[in-house]
Amino acid sequence: MRVPRWPQSPARTTAVRCRSNPLGKRSPGLSTPLLSVVNPLAGALAYTPWTKVAIVRVLTIAECPFYNSRTRPPASLATATRRATTATMNKLRAAVIGVGYLGNFHVQKYLALNNVELVAVVETEPQRRAEIAQRYGVAAYADFRDIMQKVDLVSIVVPPDRHFEVAAGFLNAGVHILVEKPVTETVAQAETLIRLASKHQCLFQVGHLERFNPAVIALREKVAQPQFIGAQRFAPYKARGTEVDVVLDLMIHDIDIVLSLVRPQIVSISSSGQSVVTGDIDIAHARIEFADGCVADLAASRASQDQVRAMTIRQANSYISVDFMNHVLLVGEIDKDGCTDEHKEVSFETRNLAGTDVLMDEIRSFVGAVAQGSLPEVTGEDGKRALEVAIEISRRINDDSDGVPVLVGELAPASR
Repeated sequence: MRVPRWPQSPARTTAVRCRSNPLGKRSPGLSTPLLSVVNPLAGALAYTPWTKVAIVRVLTIAECPFYNSRTRPPASLATATRRATTATMNKLRAAVIGVGYLGNFHVQKYLALNNVELVAVVETEPQRRAEIAQRYGVAAYADFRDIMQKVDLVSIVVPPDRHFEVAAGFLNAGVHILVEKPVTETVAQAETLIRLASKHQCLFQVGHLERFNPAVIALREKVAQPQFIGAQRFAPYKARGTEVDVVLDLMIHDIDIVLSLVRPQIVSISSSGQSVVTGDIDIAHARIEFADGCVADLAASRASQDQVRAMTIRQANSYISVDFMNHVLLVGEIDKDGCTDEHKEVSFETRNLAGTDVLMDEIRSFVGAVAQGSLPEVTGEDGKRALEVAIEISRRINDDSDGVPVLVGELAPASR
């Protein structure tokens, strides 16, 4: 059964976003507030914007300061509630588009979730398609268009040059999407997908997996106003992933993390790099300067002997070191009680974080966002900003235009 949708323009949706759950508390696992539509007759319907799970509570107009004449509930609260109840009795229908190396893992995660039914996979390569169908006992198709009316949400794990075509097709069909990074080939394509997701009220998540790393989650709790960020992401050469250069393949993870930590706009970017094994950029270094004075130095290589995924952050009163691979967080903070005019005492704390299945966490978060109507952890806008910076870094390497400042506002992160 299709997940019901109530017509709601993007402008109207923005007008009714609340700062808190109408029931006075957040739902379990809900990272952002629900939406509410005000009943002019002193009532309100709180509902999730995608699956439309309804919670009815009588409110006065005074309790709803965001009310205006343009917001209105569905014609019948009883009908809306009945629709939502019917939808929640059914499992969400999922599919994986592209079942190569990474897509295979997406299949496994969906099969392990109780609130999802994996109804199909799509793979253009006949032998691989038959192999996956037999291994998991799932229907397999050669063309993604054949399943657009059969699913509620999909993981898009095809090569990057097909992301836009496949994602746009599903958004136009009203299907929620999780798109692996990089989100698209061009910024214009990403912007189009964002508009389509808004138009069709679909959730649009981008697969920046490191956001679900326990070390990144812990890091964000410690970072307030960074002054310097250094990141290294090195890996031995593998043919998989070489459809794009190392900036879009590896460095984009750290670009996304940096942009999630530093809010002021970018004022300049400089970069350098070289080809080693692929004929494209295999080693890259970038320096990003922000309006508040923060500097990020990022290095990435896919022609390294060792595998490294690490980040260091300096703030006014603390130093933070993160080992993403081993989930270790080291925090050094100035001990104010031990300070004198002559010297400052620094205390260090090491946290060994429990490892998790980050891909499962990502997919569970995606499914939960669809079911609960919350914003995804990594939005289409987040994916677009990371892509924009990555493309600029690659362009400067290829054009040898290192050191030319970016105009203020050109690559400014969206307000949060």
